[in-house]
Amino acid sequence: MIHLTGNRPDDAAESLRRLLELQNDFASRLYADTLSYLRGLQGVSSSASPGTVVLVESETLLEAEGQPGGSVRLAVQVVNEQSVYAVVAPALSSLVSESGVTWFPDATWIPPYQLVEPHESSVVTVEISLPAALPTETPSAIYRGAIVFLGNRESVGVAIRLSESTVRNGAVEQQETAST
Repeated sequence: MIHLTGNRPDDAAESLRRLLELQNDFASRLYADTLSYLRGLQGVSSSASPGTVVLVESETLLEAEGQPGGSVRLAVQVVNEQSVYAVVAPALSSLVSESGVTWFPDATWIPPYQLVEPHESSVVTVEISLPAALPTETPSAIYRGAIVFLGNRESVGVAIRLSESTVRNGAVEQQETAST
């Protein structure tokens, strides 16, 4: 039991308001950290784990270009054609260059997890941080991978061109949208 004390009733109300504000802040940070942790677990245990083959639809490919140390942003429109709600929890596979260099990207999903209503659509965005120490080939390296969706056989191909000569001034650009 919490006892709120104060000289005036306003002090007790202010104390309660502050307590609720702190609890709300804690709950929102706990939620964000828990989702981040679960996304990390999903990346390790999903079909995008190293050593598995991810089949990509040949006509669906998202392309981006950036420089080492920057970031790129890709968006995918998800359409729920079912009569029930669909869970959308995308994951990004490892990215591999033509020479075999493998990169496990740091990807931030917006939103990281969502429910899509029946016969509705939603856009999922991923921001991919490009490591500064990743080797580039002449004139530029293309790393290929896929965005996979748990419970769905379809995936979206990803091709990221990493080039030293690409100058973006640290800006994140919105790329084309794929639909699955």
